Amino acid sequence: MSIIEASVAGAGALGHDRDGLRRCVVVGTGGTIGTRGSDPLDRNEYMYGGTSVDTTSTLDNLPDFPGRPELEAIAITDKPSHDLDAGDQLGLARVVEQLRARRDVDAVVVQHGTNTVEETAFTLDLLLPHGKPVVLVGSMRPSGVVGTDADSNLIDAIRLAMSPAAANRGVLVSLGGRVFAARDVTKIDSRSLAGFGAPVLGPIGLVEPDGEVFLSGAAPPDVAMLGRIGDATELPRVDIVVSHCTADGTLIEAACAAGARGVVCAGTGAGFPTARQVAALRAAAANGVLVCRSSRIASAYVTPPSRTSTDPDPDFLWSAHLNAYQARIALSIALAAGSTADARRTAQELFARF
Repeated sequence: MSIIEASVAGAGALGHDRDGLRRCVVVGTGGTIGTRGSDPLDRNEYMYGGTSVDTTSTLDNLPDFPGRPELEAIAITDKPSHDLDAGDQLGLARVVEQLRARRDVDAVVVQHGTNTVEETAFTLDLLLPHGKPVVLVGSMRPSGVVGTDADSNLIDAIRLAMSPAAANRGVLVSLGGRVFAARDVTKIDSRSLAGFGAPVLGPIGLVEPDGEVFLSGAAPPDVAMLGRIGDATELPRVDIVVSHCTADGTLIEAACAAGARGVVCAGTGAGFPTARQVAALRAAAANGVLVCRSSRIASAYVTPPSRTSTDPDPDFLWSAHLNAYQARIALSIALAAGSTADARRTAQELFARF
């Protein structure tokens, strides 16, 4: 039995209906928020010499706060988030969905490393149906150090998850008192406590110091792709190739040789690869690889093909407002859900709707 299966089986066996008490399950997946620094000034070396803190201990030591629900902890991994793969994210999605199916669970909070929290959040947003709140949270500093944001961010995430406003809003990310939609959030600073932003549309809400939650804007589309990929434990390979002044087709050819079923080109400006990259991308597309134009810049809109002589290729997909990392995830999930022809239609629909 895997770690994930063992954790969920244990949670299910212990779970029981508690009349009148609301419950939030906190899922531990490692990261800075699940690490204790080696000394009070350790803001860097904890990545190499810190101590993992199990999720149960974290909740046991969490300060009491008004409106605190009954909290339950499970842990599924303590990998650094930059080492997570699609199999880990699919497993997490299924764990979260099993937890949300329990009658005694009102919301799920996932502790996650900040290096890839935006990728996991968007993956879950595409996979999970809307319903009970799902909130991802991380911290920029580990617990036990001066100025840590670990406990405050976790309390904010729990308060957000238990707010009626968070239901049917897709997957949310809570960091530094601000709330982000999974489709918008990205890490913008590797050191600052305000390390996350949303370059295109900005944050969608706040968790105030007194616990009040304010959310604005519309919910993202409810696409619930998990039901379309069956029992898949991995996702098809999709690689990202970045464009720059001297870029040629070497990396595109290498990606195809490695078995990539899709290639996302993070082009300059509004998604423009070099002429030599275009030639390699056309060759890849001719061999059945799905090609998507995206951008390497933080806030971009990659437009539909104009079908003019200046367009890189009218048959390439385009990522619209999604960045290259999000486009990779959407294309990979679309490929897992159907044939290449179906995936092309599904992926472009996802790009357009998000």
